Amino acid sequence: MLTQNVDVDHGLTNGATGTVMDCELQESNIKAILVKFDSPKVGVAASKTAQGFVPISQHLATFPIQGYRSAEVQRLQFPLTLSWAVTIHKVQGLILDVIAVDMEASKGRYQPGQAYVALSRVRQIENLHILH
Repeated sequence: MLTQNVDVDHGLTNGATGTVMDCELQESNIKAILVKFDSPKVGVAASKTAQGFVPISQHLATFPIQGYRSAEVQRLQFPLTLSWAVTIHKVQGLILDVIAVDMEASKGRYQPGQAYVALSRVRQIENLHILH
């Protein structure tokens, strides 16, 4: 899953999901991670391969250090994270092929409408799995 907006015009936005397929190497360093996104509309113009793999490059983020006027730190990383499971908030607005929703009360309390959001994300009712 992308963790930042990389290219909003081409659908490469925070929350876009896909599968890591390969890496582009430059000497012995990883230049980009090639991702095949779940939606065929995401990253079409940025795709560099016939298979539709989209290169995701490292992103440099700069943060101020609290308590210091001009000091800051930088972080260079690929804006990707594993997304085997996601929160109800993160899937709001998405349509998924398969979904498992854990409704156990001790694991959290649903606010009004959250159960509806969770249960209405799946394309076909056969692919909705309700736990507890």
